[in-house]
Amino acid sequence: MRFAGQYTATSDTIKALRLAKEAGLTPDKLRAILEANLAYIDVLEPFLAEILAPALSNKKIEQLGRTLEKIPEQGINKQIAPLLSLTAAIKESFAVAARTDAGL
Repeated sequence: MRFAGQYTATSDTIKALRLAKEAGLTPDKLRAILEANLAYIDVLEPFLAEILAPALSNKKIEQLGRTLEKIPEQGINKQIAPLLSLTAAIKESFAVAARTDAGL
């Protein structure tokens, strides 16, 4: 990656490539994952923009959790299986954040 004529994040990029190779991701599989995730983000973006528009507060965390339970499933096909769907990652991340905020 270049920024202002200098290569940046080189070590992060190398690490990410090494991890992808260790996971057995081929360029075709990685491309399929990226395409599936981008398509799912296009579906989710309007939904998330609407539910996240109001300012967040501790009082709204429970309501946000109930709303996130209603987001459409990504659906994992054989091209990206057995990887975790973005749906699951979003819900799991929210659950961890909510527990942390609650001091659990």
